[in-house]
Amino acid sequence: MPVMELIKDLVEGRLKLPAFREALDRDGNLRVLLGQDVQLPPYTRHGTLLDYVLAQDGASAGAAVNVVDAMEKFLTLNGVDHRTDEAAREEYRFILSVCPA
Repeated sequence: MPVMELIKDLVEGRLKLPAFREALDRDGNLRVLLGQDVQLPPYTRHGTLLDYVLAQDGASAGAAVNVVDAMEKFLTLNGVDHRTDEAAREEYRFILSVCPA
């Protein structure tokens, strides 16, 4: 599968963050693409998108929202048409609504 399609699958909700992380382990082309020097603040403030994704907790709902947001911006920067799945954001909002402040 082309690497931009993997990213698009994540953003559009067909691929979850843990599976995307597994793809990073297997796909050298995906690692090279996300390892490029791209300016997408705040995600690339301290490194590359690859560094950012690898630093995230794959089980965290907040991390899923942030990684999808970063990849959405990356697709837009590269002119790739996509439709963002809002399920991760909705799940995160729900978690925040039931957690005590």
